[in-house]
Amino acid sequence: MKRVQLNEVGIFIEVVRSDGFRAAAKKLNLGAGSISQSVQRLEDRLGNQLLNRTTRKVALTEAGRTLFNSCSPAFSYIEDVLKELDEAKDSLSGTLKINAPRAVGGCFLDNLLADYASQYPAVNIDIVYQDNKVDLVQSGVDAAIRIDGLLEKDTYAVPIGPKLDMAVVASPEYLKLNGVLNHPSDLTQHRGICYKQQSASNIYAWQFNEDGNKYSITPPPAIITNDTNSIIAFMKKHLGIGYIYLHDAQPYLDTGEFVRVLTEYTSTQGRYSINYLSKKNMPKRLRAFIDMALALN
Repeated sequence: MKRVQLNEVGIFIEVVRSDGFRAAAKKLNLGAGSISQSVQRLEDRLGNQLLNRTTRKVALTEAGRTLFNSCSPAFSYIEDVLKELDEAKDSLSGTLKINAPRAVGGCFLDNLLADYASQYPAVNIDIVYQDNKVDLVQSGVDAAIRIDGLLEKDTYAVPIGPKLDMAVVASPEYLKLNGVLNHPSDLTQHRGICYKQQSASNIYAWQFNEDGNKYSITPPPAIITNDTNSIIAFMKKHLGIGYIYLHDAQPYLDTGEFVRVLTEYTSTQGRYSINYLSKKNMPKRLRAFIDMALALN
């Protein structure tokens, strides 16, 4: 038997349902001649006549009845699924899947997602906080929140959230034992509690700005971790000096547990972005999330 084309089976089923070639052609928006030719090709591939027809009527043969009864339920199911997908694209439903680094949760993303959940209760939210780079294709997420250096190539990105100030901080006890810092170059004489992303080959560089010139100086790493909470915990133990978001450091600066140094040299980092695969056929739930994030910019 020659290879059967499923579109020909679908046309045959519509001819039977519509009780004729002309009615099927009108429903499928095709010419009556092309409908007749399609059924003829299907019969030739199967080596069986499926329809007895005159210029006005069609009737199923025994082979045609077998094919119709066997395949019609499957095509009806496919049509129902396609209809559901078509309706779903215009509704805010399903699950919004977001991947983001841990640092942005308390900074702005948790509040943004809470507002989103309140406004769109029919959408479920699946947020995974992890610091390593995510593959947008393989992971199945709608979008990832990432800094510029970790955006996927050939994808789209929309900047969101505030610009993030960095802070070089240490405990007063550490500074008392190891000396104060007056310039970023002094970092070479200190112990660093340094951040390294799980998938990165190098530790995160400490960025500074002096007289309009940007540069990086990173102290010798005494401890390397991929978690900001660990950096804070190690600094509480007076084990070194850290470079973290001011947002994360502020509660400890307010209590006096940490002291901020090199303030006049510390630069502001760029903003995060929503990183997603395509603008075409974007899920409405993601479009609503992006619009809400942009409204806060």
